[in-house]
Amino acid sequence: MEKFDVAIIGAGPAGLAAAHEATKHGANAVVVERMGQPGGLSRTLQRNGSRFDIGPHRFFTKNQEVLDLFHSTLGADALSVNRLTRILFRNRLFNYPLTPLNALPGVGAADTVGILASYAMQKFRNIGAAPATSFEEWVSREFGPKLYGMFFKTYTEKVWGISCSDISADWAGQRIKGLNLAGAIRNALGGGGGPKSLVNRFEYPRRGAGMLYERLADQLAAKGVAFRYDAKAVGLRHEG
Repeated sequence: MEKFDVAIIGAGPAGLAAAHEATKHGANAVVVERMGQPGGLSRTLQRNGSRFDIGPHRFFTKNQEVLDLFHSTLGADALSVNRLTRILFRNRLFNYPLTPLNALPGVGAADTVGILASYAMQKFRNIGAAPATSFEEWVSREFGPKLYGMFFKTYTEKVWGISCSDISADWAGQRIKGLNLAGAIRNALGGGGGPKSLVNRFEYPRRGAGMLYERLADQLAAKGVAFRYDAKAVGLRHEG
């Protein structure tokens, strides 16, 4: 039986960070990962000579310790990238976050009037209303039901695979905190920095998001951290 000071389940970002912290304090650690590689949901997959991230992973933080770890792990392989996120709607590409000069001509005059009217009416309905309980309610209140139905509903349900009425309003508040239709227009016209999740430039590893975790795992292994891949944790036994 092997002896370790710290046992960590999962070699995703949190598990690797825990192993990194353990080594800083002189503890010996083992990381048990059921997949064959580190990274968890942030891993990068390889197929036919190409590399694929599982979803979009952007690195941006005001935490200097995290930023230092990112740069010390990747070195010259840490790139600074311009953001370009778009939604395909009615066979046209729209900027995300929405920008008036891009969105309004694309949806046409009638829909533009409808979106603004829907937003204005919703603002009156919001007065004295109970807090939103679902993603659907939250986005409808912040953008108006018409824009929610046109852009947010189908996009979100395709990404997450469940109805917007079954997604928590708390999740929406964390995901797009500080964003609403008025704020999107103000931000597009240069009236503010916008929510933190909508930065225009971000850092990214040269060979995919998973490169950060592959490199960090290699560095931790060199420091004595034991990695057990293709290993499923089936139980926990403790004393006291």
